[in-house]
Amino acid sequence: MAALRKRLLSFISMCQSLLSYLHCSVREQAFKLLSDLLVIFNDRIGRGEHSYLHPLSCSPELLLQVELASFLADHVFNNAEDDGIDEGHKMQRLHERRILLAGYCKLILYNTLELRYASEVFRHYIKYYTDYGDIIKETLSRARRVSKEESTRTILLCLTQAYTGFTSEDDSPDRRFSQAFLNIRDLARRFSLLLGPDQIRNRQDVVLLHKEGIKFSLRPSPGAQFSPQNLLFLDVLSEFSPKLLKQDKAALLHYLEETCHQCIPPEEGFSAEDEGEDIWAPLRAYGKSLSADSAAPTPPGTRRARDRRQVHSPRHSPLMKKRRFSKEESSIVLTDEDNRQSPLMSSTVLRGRKTTPSPADDTGAGSDSDFDTSQSFSFRRPPRSAPKTQGETSSALGRSLHRLSLMEEEEDEDEEMVIEDRESTAASSAEEDVQPDLLDSAILDSEE
Repeated sequence: MAALRKRLLSFISMCQSLLSYLHCSVREQAFKLLSDLLVIFNDRIGRGEHSYLHPLSCSPELLLQVELASFLADHVFNNAEDDGIDEGHKMQRLHERRILLAGYCKLILYNTLELRYASEVFRHYIKYYTDYGDIIKETLSRARRVSKEESTRTILLCLTQAYTGFTSEDDSPDRRFSQAFLNIRDLARRFSLLLGPDQIRNRQDVVLLHKEGIKFSLRPSPGAQFSPQNLLFLDVLSEFSPKLLKQDKAALLHYLEETCHQCIPPEEGFSAEDEGEDIWAPLRAYGKSLSADSAAPTPPGTRRARDRRQVHSPRHSPLMKKRRFSKEESSIVLTDEDNRQSPLMSSTVLRGRKTTPSPADDTGAGSDSDFDTSQSFSFRRPPRSAPKTQGETSSALGRSLHRLSLMEEEEDEDEEMVIEDRESTAASSAEEDVQPDLLDSAILDSEE
């Protein structure tokens, strides 16, 4: 086992030396071999039942990690060698470079390389989106599964490296609106979208990113004085403000004020209300991004919208609307009936009675002692009562049908009294012309 490990380390060292070989094909082959060997013989090889293979595990040294990252920048994120070749050869070269990039990403996802080395990949997400966008996006997604905190720090490291490179090349006063700086902001916006819409799940990571970004922007390096050179990075950081919860915005705004009092000397004369100095514009803009939407409505289904619907436009179900309209119409009809006398003989007008008959009194229903045909009845609006239960509703229906049967019997007796005063021939013809009563109990039973 010791001899095998010695040969493995010797082979890895030889491949490392070939990374700077003259021929491009040799360099790329050495890079592929290193990517595969370091993934196979990483720390996981000696876990579980294969503990006897632990002596073969090896981790890349710091120098090898740096050389792998440099190789990636020189041979993958570089299209200078594609000039002057045909489209077919370009597609072949692109396919080979995608294999190299995938091999490097495997080293990161299998914990062979530290996650912070992924910043060398993430920083090219915008520029090489057409060629490697899918690989970079998948790498970031899986890196979030490995460690959300480390992936967040890697995103911040990627942005700070891009910003540092930008400031070393462009130091003009109007650099805030330059195309290079806008590309960095666009990169931050893309990273913000890749974090996903779940603010609760990403809450701690986004707050960590803001705090570390504030430190990078305001706190000087140890032993150095304050310099507003990194204040422009707050514009980049503001792209992640929409991912914050309302309470986190308030806490970060307080943290920003405390950091400003600690890091900015009083002689600098900074004031949040001072609009004259452009040097403090990024700081004011970032503060506004944290204090914005403090009174904004919450997502769909808010309490304010529900209250407005309840106050101004109460909603009812179709059944409730039908009951409400029937009650209003009946109240209007009953109010009009109060001002006039009810007809003496009408089968469609309900007649009042002194006592409510019970089902046991059906044998005596319809006598003249119970109802007086010469007396008119006035109706009053019935008081509104609480909703009835199923049992009460069935009993009320039974009483209504019983009342209708009594009315029909009384009308029959009244008609007989009128017919006796007429001639027999006229009575027989009148009986033939009588129309069927719409409230007849037999008809109601047939319709039911």
